[in-house]
Order: sequence, then C-alpha cells, then structure tokens
Amino acid sequence: MVRTPLPWTGLRPLGPGPHDFALARYNPDGSLDSSFGTNGKVVTAFGGGADDFALDVEIDGNGRIVAAGWTSPPGRDLDYALARYSPDGNIDPSFGGGTIVVGSAPGIVDIGADLELQRDGKLVLVGGLDFTVARFNAAGSLDGGFGSGGFARTEFAGLSAAGVQAWGVGIQRDGKIVVGGSTLGPSEDFALARFTTRGTLDASFSGDGQAVTDVGDASVGDVAYALALDSRGRLLLAGLSGPPGPVAEGPYDFAVARYVGALPCAVPKLKATTLRTARGRLAKAHCTLGRVKRAYSRKVKKGRVISQTPRPGTQLPERSKVSVIVSRGHKR
Repeated sequence: MVRTPLPWTGLRPLGPGPHDFALARYNPDGSLDSSFGTNGKVVTAFGGGADDFALDVEIDGNGRIVAAGWTSPPGRDLDYALARYSPDGNIDPSFGGGTIVVGSAPGIVDIGADLELQRDGKLVLVGGLDFTVARFNAAGSLDGGFGSGGFARTEFAGLSAAGVQAWGVGIQRDGKIVVGGSTLGPSEDFALARFTTRGTLDASFSGDGQAVTDVGDASVGDVAYALALDSRGRLLLAGLSGPPGPVAEGPYDFAVARYVGALPCAVPKLKATTLRTARGRLAKAHCTLGRVKRAYSRKVKKGRVISQTPRPGTQLPERSKVSVIVSRGHKR
C-alpha cells in the first residue's frame, strides 16, 4: 500500500497530456452502455491546453450527471472544474454553458475532490490545500448567498490555509455542511469543520466549528480521504495512518474515526408542564420551542401545556421546533 499522490505535487499519469475528463457508463452485467456518449464513453476537454481531472460524479433527480474535479490552465492555480451531462452523455448547455471553471481565490488550490447535491438541487464542492467549500446553484452559477460570493473557508488554529487539506463533504439532514480532511503541519491529523447553510462556521460543532483527531501517536501521520454520514447522522472519516510526509514509504494502516454529528431532537413529553419547564426539556432534548398558541381548557390548569406537535418520541433533526398549545384556564 502506498500513499495516494496529491494532484498538486506535479505528478501526472503516464502518457502525453493534456488530460481530459473521462466518463464511462456500464450495464448491470459490466459491459459498456452503448447508449451513453460514444460507445459508452464521454471525454470532455476544458480547453486552453489544460490538464483536466475528474475526481467525483453525482446524478441529480433528473438523471443528469455532474462530474467534478480540477483543471490546471497554464500559468494559473489549480481551479475547480465541473461539467454536467444529459442522461445520454451529451454536455448540458443549461449548466453554465456545459462546463464551469472557477477558483476560490488567487494562490488557493481548488481541486474539486468531493461533490454533494443538496435536496434543493444546489451543488456543494470541496477539495484542496485549504478547507474551502463552494456552492453552486442548480444552473451552475455560484450561490452568492453562501459564504462570500459562493465560497466559505476556515483556517485551523496555528495553521495557514496551506496547512489543511479537504477531501470529503457531507450534508446533514438539517442542511449543515461538514467538510473532512487532514491537517498537514506541524503534524498530520484527521480534521473536520462544519458550516451553516449560509456558509458560516458553525460554532455549535465541537465548540468552535472544528475538530482535530490524532488517530495514532505524535510520530504518525493521519490522512483522511473520505467522509460519510450514517443513518443516525454520525460522521465517519476514513483514510490511513502511518509515517508522515507525502512520499513516505510506509507501512500504513487503515484508519477510521466516528463522530457525533447532529444530535437528534428527540421530542420530549410536554403536556401539563409550564412554558419554562417545556423550554428546558426541549433544550436538553436538542429541540427548540416553536409556535405557542393559547386555548381554554376544562382539564388543564392555566399556563400549562395542553398539547404539542409533533408528539413525544418523534425523532427530528437537531434544533427542530416543537409547537405547543397552552391553557388559558377554564372559560367562564
């Protein structure tokens, strides 16, 4: 086992360039699907003599295929690169003309390592020698309401932007965005950061929006390459642990760490409690108080909860709202 070469180290596949995005689609039996592209294959060049590498692919609710990666135009930093295709493999011109190249800032490496689709059709892309998130509208334009001009970034204490690398992204059920990767110096450790739906660092995550985990001891480098969320909203980072440095000889071990992501709102029983008590119970259950209505009641004392929505025991995303009806007392 060897450590995966990082794309920005100058290493390239064997053979003459430039290199282009390449997609292939297969039938269930493993044969190429001849109805896709040309004999099952599609190649896309971004132009300008650049090397273009696709690292991830997603399929949206309309069956369109989005490929993401990076491009390296001569004399420029590596930039995010995306292309969207119709289900038959043709470039989709409604998506930014079909192909998109964009960088987050001068001097920042943007490699487009991992792509996720939000429920509303927006695309979230991460990757590079920083913890940068780019969010695009479904039509391919940057989402100006996210972060700064469509980009969100965070630095880790004591490290420059080049001191962390992002490889994975996940979207929680509440829409918050989790980015996974590694710190690069002074030691290599697993790293996580969580952003709100607006692209700000979420301080409710690990106290400051970030988490760093030393999987091995201080002499071991821990590099995370993949992030996943399980059915309970927990976060898993996977990669390797072994001698630090980009060209170390090994040996390496597989490394996996699991984190509590979003603490679910387990709706508590609120009936017959005061509003003050209800708020306290909701906070402990990682829920919030929603709409409060008042109604007369022959059975429930004034100021006490008559009923609630949703019912006790319901599992909801973190900080979901629970609405209540509070008694006005007996109507005279």
